[in-house]
Amino acid sequence: MAIDKLNSLQFLCFLRRPYFEEFGEEDGVYVDRVPFELRIRLLRWTWPTRSRDQYFFTTPDGRDVITREGWEEFVRWVGDAMDRQLSAEGDNPNEAESIKRQSV
Repeated sequence: MAIDKLNSLQFLCFLRRPYFEEFGEEDGVYVDRVPFELRIRLLRWTWPTRSRDQYFFTTPDGRDVITREGWEEFVRWVGDAMDRQLSAEGDNPNEAESIKRQSV
């Protein structure tokens, strides 16, 4: 687990490992290189509907890869889930936008 923690969101800015790689006609990222905190959520993301399996493949050496398209869809899904949760907590997106504009 200690090695997995090195792939934590808090360390990614220091590691700067290559993220997406080419795998023949497709490019993607090894699932074990997904930030530690997101890895289980990424795998759980596929469970409610098997249609998301289209975004994954296994390399000849047995490593699981999520395609670039799949990663982008997952990130979009995480953002939507966070927006729903923030809205449930009474978040006002216009307030956040005004803070963003002030800091620029």
